[in-house]
Amino acid sequence: MCEVQVSFAFLTSRTVECCCNVSSSSKVSSRASQLRCADHSSRRVVHVKLLDFEAGCSRAFCVSCPVSADICALFDALSRSENASAVEYVGFVLATCSSGSRTHLAVSRILSLQDSIPDFLLCQRVSPEERLKRSFIRWLVVNVFVCSGDGELFVGHVPVLVPLTAEDVGKAAVLVATARVLCLSAECEALLRNCVVVACSNNGRKLTMEGPWQDACGAEQVAVIYNAAEVGDVVVVSAQWHSSADRGRTPIVQGVVTRRYVQDGLMLFEVKEVDTSVVMERLTCTQFVPL
Repeated sequence: MCEVQVSFAFLTSRTVECCCNVSSSSKVSSRASQLRCADHSSRRVVHVKLLDFEAGCSRAFCVSCPVSADICALFDALSRSENASAVEYVGFVLATCSSGSRTHLAVSRILSLQDSIPDFLLCQRVSPEERLKRSFIRWLVVNVFVCSGDGELFVGHVPVLVPLTAEDVGKAAVLVATARVLCLSAECEALLRNCVVVACSNNGRKLTMEGPWQDACGAEQVAVIYNAAEVGDVVVVSAQWHSSADRGRTPIVQGVVTRRYVQDGLMLFEVKEVDTSVVMERLTCTQFVPL
């Protein structure tokens, strides 16, 4: 298998020359010497953004790999770097799509294990236990949008890849599978299941909404459309505990939307808790339910 090395980026001031005296060092390990003297012409550097919806976070990796390395080798290296052998990944490439005066990122291609590694890609962690329990047949790209009061659409969440089975042909089944991937609480799942679902197509330049989702339509991408909460709306925020001791508990917090804004291409919200006045920042439309 091709050797793929995963490392974290080190950011420092341009005025600091961190490696200016490497050649003068008298004590250089043999491993470091091999790395410095290696033929870098046969290697390349790629950047990977790893999405972990179960943990509720994302991580960025800088990967050094042979030019001939494929996606399978990259996934193996990511698994070793996270010390998580019982983890699977699915990778995809993004394209910048225009929608009026706004641009957003959409999934242009889902990568197979034999594909070469692009310069930048996103990976999503997948539960192997869930895939073994269910007869997986294909991936569905779920785009999440928020519709404002004047009818303008904004991106509400990063694209999500949902594994489907032969039985997942209806709207309800697709939304249940989406809620499972996003680890939504019962309240947030109920809101998701009431959203409008539209079949989409993506030609690499723009995302086109074709029409309402029809059961067994076979669309490769769909758009889930939430109604945007307004400033002053009373909502309940539902978030999973991620510590092992409290896993499975879902705290419900009541609050008021104090701010709605677009940042990093996403529509985000700030909610102030009623009892403590604590402000919860950068919430997405999938994390709370309007009352």
